[in-house]
Amino acid sequence: SLAERTARAVNHVRATLMAGVTTIRDLDTEGAGYADVGVKAAIEKGVIPGPRMIITTRAIVATGSYNPKGAPEFTLPKGAEVADGYDDLVRVTRDQIGRGADWIKVYADYRWGADGTAQPTFTEDELRTIVEVAASSGRYVVAHAGTAEGMRRAVEAGVRTIDHGDGGTREVFELMAARGVPLCPTLAAGHAIAQYGG
Repeated sequence: SLAERTARAVNHVRATLMAGVTTIRDLDTEGAGYADVGVKAAIEKGVIPGPRMIITTRAIVATGSYNPKGAPEFTLPKGAEVADGYDDLVRVTRDQIGRGADWIKVYADYRWGADGTAQPTFTEDELRTIVEVAASSGRYVVAHAGTAEGMRRAVEAGVRTIDHGDGGTREVFELMAARGVPLCPTLAAGHAIAQYGG
């Protein structure tokens, strides 16, 4: 439940601070809606102990790309927010900013290829739209990207950081270096998938 997840978050942010971490970037609530906004506010008001939080609220995903999918005749709730095309992406990005997002997170690729492989989700122009709207409010965009093409599109569109980057190539990493776009690898996730299966 949202209440239990929020209660767990209270324990986690306290433990994080007690471990000596003073600032965290929380990239997507994965179904907890805007609970990160409330947890951040509670820390800032001194209600609970925790580190400074940089939050993204709900990630933005392309229609059809993001799980859970289930039976095709049912529309299941998503842990992220679906948006496509210029008007929809502008509206969703602005809405998330208005609800308290410090950064905007976008899934630049996902495992939605014909054979279940990761493939880019948004066009470069769609990604650029998100970046431009976020930048107009003084915010950055972080891209979930594990494929070379998803990473390239995101960097060309102006994202500030790439998270994951497992399929990055020399050319993509050189492009990131030239544009000053850091990589935030997720070593623990890859290890867990390898250990427990994906």
